[in-house]
Amino acid sequence: MNTVLGKVALGIAVVGTIGVNVGYNKLQKIHRNRDYCTLPLKALAENKYGIQLLGGSPIKVKYINLRLAKIGPQQAKLTIPVQGNTRKGEIFTLSSRENPDASWFLEYAVMRITQGGRKWVVWLHPVDKTDVDVPEEIEQAIS
Repeated sequence: MNTVLGKVALGIAVVGTIGVNVGYNKLQKIHRNRDYCTLPLKALAENKYGIQLLGGSPIKVKYINLRLAKIGPQQAKLTIPVQGNTRKGEIFTLSSRENPDASWFLEYAVMRITQGGRKWVVWLHPVDKTDVDVPEEIEQAIS
């Protein structure tokens, strides 16, 4: 009798784990296809220096930590992990919109690449950071 209950419990645990993983992957895909995620990636694709620092194309988007992301109906603030051929980096980004039906506007996107003791910071949008008010936690993360 215990082996039957053990097999049932194991089966429920396996199905539950698979269900959670499938749901998480779908959620990742949904967020990756939203403008607040694609706009910073387009800015990176247009930045030759940023692509060069990552080691060239193709650029892969890794899993976004949705626990740290702050995504609301009018503002989306997240960190997008990216990887090129030789280096990894993170794009710190903030997008906003006036109302839930409006298009997303990219406020800023800044990429930080670290490798060993070296660190590079590349402003993807706006290229001139004097036009944007960057929150203190981002300044600390990239400095």
